[in-house]
Amino acid sequence: MLKERIRAGQGVPSTLHISQEFGINRITARRALDVLVGEGWIVVRQGYGPVVLERDDGGEIETVRLPRGATLDIRQATEQDRYDLGLPLSMVVAVAEVSIGGRSRIYRADRTRFTSA
Repeated sequence: MLKERIRAGQGVPSTLHISQEFGINRITARRALDVLVGEGWIVVRQGYGPVVLERDDGGEIETVRLPRGATLDIRQATEQDRYDLGLPLSMVVAVAEVSIGGRSRIYRADRTRFTSA
């Protein structure tokens, strides 16, 4: 089953690959992807291709050690943030943006614990 083979943040196999693997035609593969979009499993954005979304299943809390000089900003996720994190575009979530030396990275605020280095 296709749902069992996909993981959050990964790209989705092409309809050609799906049709060959499961022995179905490409139209059926396209319809299967449309069902996954409708169920909130994947999102398709022009120029990026389909990406598997993170399912809100409780998940583990990640611990991030912040080095001296790092800044931390908590804000509501933008559409781009949700896409980058593999979250449904309709999901309201806060992100934590950590900046160190001009470079930044975002984390889900509800799934991350920050400590000082």
